Amino acid sequence: MKKYLLLFILLSSNLLFASSAYERGKTALQSEKYFEALKYFYISARHYNPNAYTELGLMYERGIGTEANPTTAFYWYQKAAKSNHPVGQYYLAKLYEDGKGTAKNSKVAYSWYQKAARNGSKDAQIKLASQTKSMQSEEKKEDDSIWDSMKVWQDDDKEKAEVKLVAKEPAEKIRLASESSTKENTLPKEDSSMWDSMKFWGDKDEVSQENASKEEMKTVESVSTPATKKEVIQEELVTEVEQPKKKLTAAEILAGDKEW
Repeated sequence: MKKYLLLFILLSSNLLFASSAYERGKTALQSEKYFEALKYFYISARHYNPNAYTELGLMYERGIGTEANPTTAFYWYQKAAKSNHPVGQYYLAKLYEDGKGTAKNSKVAYSWYQKAARNGSKDAQIKLASQTKSMQSEEKKEDDSIWDSMKVWQDDDKEKAEVKLVAKEPAEKIRLASESSTKENTLPKEDSSMWDSMKFWGDKDEVSQENASKEEMKTVESVSTPATKKEVIQEELVTEVEQPKKKLTAAEILAGDKEW
């Protein structure tokens, strides 16, 4: 029990000493006694005061009371941030963002900004709000650029299609013209068979008409051709035979003798 009591007294005295040293350091800093302020901040930091860690980081980052040293500033900011100090977390995030005293890392910086904002740092909250807007604008720009590139590709594809269509049109016209001429010259099987039958009957009618015309010509020739002498004599004989003989009177006989 005495051990725990002694430990508690030591810790309390350390905290009191650390707090006292920190306050003396702040007073010296305001009085622009930078070397004295640096000394008291070191004393307070030895007694694990996160506020002293942050002040030492600021002095080394800005070169106050000492030469500027971003690496040493990063060391003290990191100790303050691990002690869950919001100001130390905010300044550590800035070093990660700017790449001072350490490698540049935007993701780590963003996570430390978030931790600082959750712990009540107004500067971290403002920074996150501005980063969110910038990220949204960047995402919008990326979306617009993607959309523009897609539009360019679509326009290129459209132009290529139009060029292909223009190049294809003459060949297509020639092909269609040849197909139409082939269709005109070539009849289907049913039409060709019908055409053959019609041609057959047409030829037959022409033959029959030719024969009829020949018969008519023969008839006309037989009618129009003059009869021969033999045929005329035969016809006269036939008419004499067919006609009855008339009895002549005495007067006709005398008239006939006179003529002779």
